[in-house]
Amino acid sequence: MGLRIGPRPRSPGLTFVHAYPASQAALARRDPNDTRTAERFEVYRDGVELANGYHELASSVEQRERFAADNQERRRRGMPTFRSMRTFWRHWRREFRTAPESRSESTAC
Repeated sequence: MGLRIGPRPRSPGLTFVHAYPASQAALARRDPNDTRTAERFEVYRDGVELANGYHELASSVEQRERFAADNQERRRRGMPTFRSMRTFWRHWRREFRTAPESRSESTAC
């Protein structure tokens, strides 16, 4: 959302962004009134993000279902998929939790 809000011309006051697409808020609980969206928000002032938060997803069943749907979409787009959440987190830690200088040239962002 920051790519949409930040570069826009500055408007006075605060901007609240809520009702995120569920696909963009993997760890947030879906809104029970509209399951296409998740209970997540961000607050901006002058294009700068001041705060964000979400209602944490606590259902392991829903997390597995969403993970499977994400993998299906990744497969459809020809992107790599993950066998399990454990594999996903192992990959994430290796790619994004290491210091930038310790990453190989091919994986540096």
